[in-house]
Amino acid sequence: MAPSSKEAPQHSALQNHFKGDPLLPGESTNATNDTARVRSLAFGEGFNMAGIASPGPHPEHARMQDFVDRGYAGTMSYLVNRAQERMNPKL
Repeated sequence: MAPSSKEAPQHSALQNHFKGDPLLPGESTNATNDTARVRSLAFGEGFNMAGIASPGPHPEHARMQDFVDRGYAGTMSYLVNRAQERMNPKL
């Protein structure tokens, strides 16, 4: 059954916003080309090094969570408030 025009779309406006190349509207993106372009832009701005990391959970997540769970964050509430998001950018 096709959705009616009154039904909400199955994707968010944010997903539409980030489709394609933000610098070249209408063009698709490619991980290899995007990495090369980011590195080139960084070097052009004077950075000596530039790298790209995958947006997955941080390998030290369990250690950070243990630190927070034991109360070692003390008054640093910013470490506790968004610990999950801080350790996994996909959230």
